[in-house]
Amino acid sequence: MSEQSDYRATALSFLKHSLEQLASALDDRSRRQARFLSLATIACDTDEDELPRPTARTVVMRDWTSAPPVWQFHTDRRAAKVSERSLSHQLSAVFWDSSSQLQIRLLGTASECRDAAVVHKVWNDLGARGQQSFWRHEAPGTGLAHPTALTFAKTVEAAARGDESLVSPHFMLVDVAVSAVDCLSLADDPHHRVQGQWRQDGWEARWVAP
Repeated sequence: MSEQSDYRATALSFLKHSLEQLASALDDRSRRQARFLSLATIACDTDEDELPRPTARTVVMRDWTSAPPVWQFHTDRRAAKVSERSLSHQLSAVFWDSSSQLQIRLLGTASECRDAAVVHKVWNDLGARGQQSFWRHEAPGTGLAHPTALTFAKTVEAAARGDESLVSPHFMLVDVAVSAVDCLSLADDPHHRVQGQWRQDGWEARWVAP
């Protein structure tokens, strides 16, 4: 039996192979676009008499841990999705890899990463240019007279010369502990789809109709 057919042998092996594809996108420069996940939350800025409003945006997956399954992204803590997460801790995200025609939906619970060493590493890996947006005075969503009408506590040059141990107070690293996944391969005929639930000792998986 070939390796290609082997991972399709069971729902569990198909699920594990799908998650391996997700993890490998972090290091494969030819598949960098797969690191961009669509993140959905529930908005909390609605009036009391209005129904909760779903919102979605693109975030970049910065890390993936397989057991237990956790993915990571960073954001400006002043962003709307932070307050939305405090209202509804359940997050839903969609991973899409065009090269393999693989979609993975991930349901999970978010929390701020409090590991200072990890936070500092991710911050320093951004470089001065990437860090600059977190030194911006204007919070995400603030009205502007013009796109260039932004002010910064630190310029790119100043950030490059600054203390690497100093992290902007607006920088926030988020861990999402995954509780369930839905993996769909459009490359297979018929399409293959597996749903999985994470338990303390591993994944439980089952085939479902695509």
